[in-house]
Amino acid sequence: PQGPDLDPALVEEMAKAGENREDAIKRGLDIAHKVMEKVSSSCAGFCVSAPLGKVQVGLDLIKRSQ
Repeated sequence: PQGPDLDPALVEEMAKAGENREDAIKRGLDIAHKVMEKVSSSCAGFCVSAPLGKVQVGLDLIKRSQ
C-alpha cells in the first residue's frame, strides 16, 4: 500500500529539522498554520489532534490560528 501523496516542498521543509525534535515541531506547526489559512474560507472548522499526546502543541496551533 502506498501512503498519502505529499507536496515535495513539505517533505523538504520537514527534512531540514533533521533529528531536532523541537525544530520539527515548529516546522510542522508552521506548515499546519499555513494550510489552515489557505483553506479556512472553504471549510466549517478544523479537527486538531495532539501529536504523540503533546496537547500543548495542538493548543499552540489553535491559538496561533485565531
